Amino acid sequence: MTAFGDQVFARHASIHIDTDALCHNLQQIKTLSKTAKVLAMVKADAYGHGIDVCLPALIDADAIGVACLAEAMDCRKAGWNKPILLTEGAFSYDEWLLCQNQGMMCVIHQHRQLQWALSWAEVHLLPRMTNASCNDSIANIANHATDDPRPIVWVKYNTGMNRLGFDARQTQVAVAQLYAAGFDVVLMSHFANADSFKRINLNDQHNWISSKSQIQRFNDLLDLLRLTISPNIQASLCNSAGIIRFADQHHDWVRPGILLYGSSPFNDICAESLNVRTVMTFISRIMAVHHLQAGECVGYGSCWTAQHPCHVAVVSVGYGDGYPRVVDKTAYVCVMLPPNMKRPHHQNAKNDTLSIACPIIGRIAMDMMMIDVSHLARHFTDDKQTFVDLSELIGCDVVLWGQPPNAPHIDAIATSANTISYELMCRLGLRPTRLTV
Repeated sequence: MTAFGDQVFARHASIHIDTDALCHNLQQIKTLSKTAKVLAMVKADAYGHGIDVCLPALIDADAIGVACLAEAMDCRKAGWNKPILLTEGAFSYDEWLLCQNQGMMCVIHQHRQLQWALSWAEVHLLPRMTNASCNDSIANIANHATDDPRPIVWVKYNTGMNRLGFDARQTQVAVAQLYAAGFDVVLMSHFANADSFKRINLNDQHNWISSKSQIQRFNDLLDLLRLTISPNIQASLCNSAGIIRFADQHHDWVRPGILLYGSSPFNDICAESLNVRTVMTFISRIMAVHHLQAGECVGYGSCWTAQHPCHVAVVSVGYGDGYPRVVDKTAYVCVMLPPNMKRPHHQNAKNDTLSIACPIIGRIAMDMMMIDVSHLARHFTDDKQTFVDLSELIGCDVVLWGQPPNAPHIDAIATSANTISYELMCRLGLRPTRLTV
């Protein structure tokens, strides 16, 4: 969006964020998680939805999660005063210090982060410990602390993801040291396959076994830590997929991400059946309409050929705006016909906008895509003639994904593009205008 004097110019491509839907999804997750606290994941600018817009709608979350300190500071600047968790932890001792000054929680997943925490605790926490002898148990030492709140750290246990975290023995040592130093500890881990099994074939069965094995490892260590260190050790295992698949494993904290934004973490379960609503709607407009004869081709590479006379509309959106460059033949958009456009007598008489599905044709370019609108002719005339003037379509809104209900869901477009909805959300660029509805 660009201002020139009193005029504002914006590209037709726009992203509409429904904060009511976001509130609804959070409440649905809170209902599912029952007594567990909710740490709402807002990394990557709230999965591409915009931190400034989303944080007020997430005020009922107990905490939020980001990847790094820069994202955490953006959340503080946006007015978020509740706890923030850095899921990658601090990258330097200076970052650790700033996190403590800002009241932020860090994940500790490697030895150097553990040493930063213990070094800081020697100065800021151990002086609180009084009358503790060298022979005291860890729990007794902790009980000598003052009534000041104990800062919280999250310790990452690698149960099978093999990305970040300590092994079982290292985790036990780290938790013992941190608790003795004056920290409260949340034991956490992350599922590798909770979102990718149907228990139908051997590979899916492997994913099921993998998740159950992770659960077993996690709970075995958690029981040991609570027995030998403190019964107050908290735990967090479930992401969006885990919240749905493993209702008995919610522990103290759940960490929803994609579910908050109205997308399903599963290939075999749709978002609607999970009672979550679409938060992001991606819209553009028709900028031109052409009539093609049979045999004429469309777009770069001439990869789509008209099999019969047809109408083609050009939509002002492309991969430069964040729409995937390659989608399969199942991809479509919805053209929104306003009430004032002439329709035949057999159409619904309601005076509201009508949304019509139209297939995408040809290659998607940086700034434009093309769609087949031939079948829209019947919405303008009762005439039996083959061709009509569809120039009235110019300026009509086109829903690329999102609302209304018959528009393509972002999960469906992700499948068409052989990717995941997370990527589509996060890769939307700066060109589309951002609007809150």
